[in-house]
Amino acid sequence: MFIFLFFVACSPQRINSHHDEIQSNYSNEASSQITIINVHQGDATLIQTDKGRRILIDTGNYFDEDRSLLKYLQTIGVYSLDAVFLTHFDLDHMGGILLFNTGLDENELTGDEIEIKAVYDRGLSDLQLNSFDNQYLEEFNQVRQEVYPGNQLIFDNVFITVLLVNGRSLKSSVTLNPDDENAHTAVYLVEVAGLKFLNMGDLPSKSDLETNHNNLDILVGETSGNVDFIHIGHHGSRYSTSQDLLDLTKPEVALLSVGNNNTYGHPTYEVLNRLQENSTDIYLTEKGNGATMTNTLIAEGNINLKIYVDGSWEITPPQRAFGAELFNNH
Repeated sequence: MFIFLFFVACSPQRINSHHDEIQSNYSNEASSQITIINVHQGDATLIQTDKGRRILIDTGNYFDEDRSLLKYLQTIGVYSLDAVFLTHFDLDHMGGILLFNTGLDENELTGDEIEIKAVYDRGLSDLQLNSFDNQYLEEFNQVRQEVYPGNQLIFDNVFITVLLVNGRSLKSSVTLNPDDENAHTAVYLVEVAGLKFLNMGDLPSKSDLETNHNNLDILVGETSGNVDFIHIGHHGSRYSTSQDLLDLTKPEVALLSVGNNNTYGHPTYEVLNRLQENSTDIYLTEKGNGATMTNTLIAEGNINLKIYVDGSWEITPPQRAFGAELFNNH
């Protein structure tokens, strides 16, 4: 099958990569906005470009009774998405796309329709299809495309690069357990105005066939280099976000989507402690049902990252914070 993607030979040049070089007064002209949408125990990130194009990375939880993603998009008047990137096929990451009613006949329309122009996913390698996967393929097969390591897509001023997928990067690959969907996660690097935002999906630090070192995290970190923001993998599971990853990426800010009533103990002490030891600021959509740290900021809602054309940025203040009052850069 022929797959069409935009390819760019090199990544965009970074500017103002160090925040201490940025003046405290922000530029009046917003370049882009990245919103970690509070979908409770799930994941959905909305990217809005400088020209108004809208891209989602993951689509929330199929079993979210609040239908949080759909309601948020409707609230801000979004009924069309230029692209959706899925990290993998777990229902807390891809399930929300099945609630957009894109496959209904005209006489069945409910008002919950979201037009999706293109969908990018990890492909069907090792995937044991279930009824949800079959519904996804039926509704989106005409617009879906499989991604591969090194693919880069450009949306106005936003660059999205595939760093790792199905255990493969441009540098190397690891053998995966075919039953471990999380390990097949596609990791996306978003670049805008010289800033790097790394979305880890549900990637574990290592394949469960590898016991000696954090091979998956190392593949990501060696490919991405330093980043400014990291969307923490697997809602803060202890099996993600290793010290190797933090050493290689050196994020200034960690963003974490987690639900208050989760039964997994997310976020875990191990992850939050590693981030705190690395002087990384931590922002959560909800408190979750695990550990808290003194530098953890809790939005109890969406986390909005606004990026300006000069590379400065700010994050919408939280409703409640632990051990900090300021919720932006300096």
